[in-house]
Amino acid sequence: MADDETVDHEVVAVLDELITAIQETKQSVWATTNDRRVGLAELRTFLISQAMVFSEAEERIGGRDPSLVSPTGRPLRNLRAEAGGDDGALFVLVMGHLAGIAADVRSRSARVVGTTSQQLFDALADGIDDRLRRLSGVSQQS
Repeated sequence: MADDETVDHEVVAVLDELITAIQETKQSVWATTNDRRVGLAELRTFLISQAMVFSEAEERIGGRDPSLVSPTGRPLRNLRAEAGGDDGALFVLVMGHLAGIAADVRSRSARVVGTTSQQLFDALADGIDDRLRRLSGVSQQS
C-alpha cells in the first residue's frame, strides 16, 4: 500500500491535470457550434466535479500543496490557434489530450493501489473514457 506522501503527490498531479483539462474543455465548448457542444459541456461539468473531489482528497491527506498553481495563475494555451481555427482539429486536439489524461490517471492509480484514493483515480479515468466514447459517437454523426 502506498504511503500518504506518495498518495498526496499523485492526487496533486491529477488535480493539476484536471485544472488544465477544464480550461481546455471550456475553450472547446466556446468554439464548438454543433452537436458536440452539449457533450463537451457535460464533460467540462464532470471534470469540474472531479476537481472538487480531488481537491478535497488532497486537503484531507496533507493540506494544500504549495506546488499547486491556482487556475488563475496558469498560462492558457490557445487551442483554437493551435488547431488553425478548424473546429474539427480543435476537437481532435482536446479529445487526444483528454485520452492522455485518462491513461495517465490509470497509471497513477497503479501507484496508489490499496488506498481509498485508488477508487477516485479509477472513477475519474472511467468517467473520462466514457464521455470520450460518447463524444466520438456524436462526432461521427455530425
